[in-house]
Amino acid sequence: MAEHDSGRKRARPPIASQGVVALLERWVSQLERGSSRAALEPEAPSPPNLHDPSRQDPEPFSETWSEEGLPKPDIHPSPGRTPAEANPPASRAEQEQASAARAARAEIRPQGAVFTLPGPTQIVLAHEDGKLIHSGTIGIRGPCAPSREEWLGLGLKKAQALALEFVLVWFGAPFDAATGGEEPCWGTWPFSGRAFIEVLAHWKHLDAAAFNARLGRWGVDVTLGQPAAPSSLTVIDTEQGRPLGGREALSLLGKDARLFAALAHAGRERSAQLAQLRFIAEKTLPTLLARAGQEPPAAESSPELALTPRMLALLLHAELRLGFRGSAKLAALAREDAGRPRAEEHAAQRFAAELYAFGRPREAAEVRRILYSPELATALA
Repeated sequence: MAEHDSGRKRARPPIASQGVVALLERWVSQLERGSSRAALEPEAPSPPNLHDPSRQDPEPFSETWSEEGLPKPDIHPSPGRTPAEANPPASRAEQEQASAARAARAEIRPQGAVFTLPGPTQIVLAHEDGKLIHSGTIGIRGPCAPSREEWLGLGLKKAQALALEFVLVWFGAPFDAATGGEEPCWGTWPFSGRAFIEVLAHWKHLDAAAFNARLGRWGVDVTLGQPAAPSSLTVIDTEQGRPLGGREALSLLGKDARLFAALAHAGRERSAQLAQLRFIAEKTLPTLLARAGQEPPAAESSPELALTPRMLALLLHAELRLGFRGSAKLAALAREDAGRPRAEEHAAQRFAAELYAFGRPREAAEVRRILYSPELATALA
């Protein structure tokens, strides 16, 4: 009896063939509807990476502002390096240079994520999204950063120095921060492509001994450009036994772990830090000031835009985060509100609202942080 009861418990009632067909059809229908919904649902956006030049965020103001007439960077690294068989044989001098660079790079000793350079000095690297990363250790303020006197020695006015320091401290990167890959980024802005090469060239021009000690000894060299020609970068490829230039040089510098560690270490050199700041002071800031005052030309009756430390910080932040379109848009809004009560606050709030509408809530929040920060030590205009 017990055995009979057990068999009855395990047995399942028969299902008619028509019922099975109906059940299968219902499952298939549900799966098809689920697949359609999954195909239509957008993927969750990945978190933004401040130091990654490949970051793809919504482009605010792209329908209103164009970049016609702006110089286009001519450095767009292509994947990989040129195969050795595609190049002519290296000369004897090139082979000797490659041999010396190979021996020098062997002095950089990796142990896991820690790279020890002669000195000794340790650099800790990480991998994120397939790229080498050095988050940085030298902040804009602190015992290892340029002094107040060195800041003023850049030729900046007090308000400009205050605004630039504020933006770099809160929204820039450490002096020795770096992101690898085919187009590496380096420094506090951070610099990439043509700007990266120009900063290195200006550093070598200002302090060749420090440049050669930090980068030249590993087979990295730059030539300062002239008005008719940009600066150039060369990196010795020890595998091919020859120096590489342009896109290939950038790619090698961003992918070779030893060279990348040396690049990060170079950001700790004081003259390299000053070269980064000088590039911003002499190249980025004048262009930004001209744009704020001249593009588009203001009407003769329009009040002059007051470039207070806070407004300068807002413009620099827009340039850092959004490039030409962002700073030009903010300047236009500020000119529209110039002469009104609390014009600076009103223009910044309008700019933040537009950023939020374009899907850039982080940048919108940063604009409001600048607007109400007491560090800028100036009343709202």
